[in-house]
Amino acid sequence: MDELDNVPAGEEWEKEYRGISIKYEQKWVRIVCDRILKDYLDEEGNGSLALADYALGRYKEKIGCELDIRRHSLAIEILAHVYADKFAGSMLDMKKGLAPTELQAMEAKMEEIKAHTGVIDCGEKSVDSNRVVWDSLEPLHGIIYGVMGKHA
Repeated sequence: MDELDNVPAGEEWEKEYRGISIKYEQKWVRIVCDRILKDYLDEEGNGSLALADYALGRYKEKIGCELDIRRHSLAIEILAHVYADKFAGSMLDMKKGLAPTELQAMEAKMEEIKAHTGVIDCGEKSVDSNRVVWDSLEPLHGIIYGVMGKHA
């Protein structure tokens, strides 16, 4: 995320929400994870919940139906990608509350996130096998937002 703008070349991205690059496709919302997104989340009063609400509303406007992703699941996914190192460490510190299968899936997902954070691909369960990870973290959203502070 050292680049000012990591928007993939040759692709059309909307930038109407605070300059953040977002693309809407059937069953997907894709968000470029770059300095613009991080700067937005670093500003007081902004957060992943507001961005998730915007993306879900805009998806409905553009595609004509609701995206089958809950707001906390989407907000957690955004936070996890933007703050992969901090998020992964915080989540692994909370491992006591997770079942072994959930912990194993979360640990694997945190490592994968660290390696692939340029574009956040947020898809419905039917097309995105990672949705189950974000959905499984949703009951912990209060704790996650507390750990992430103003960014949530």
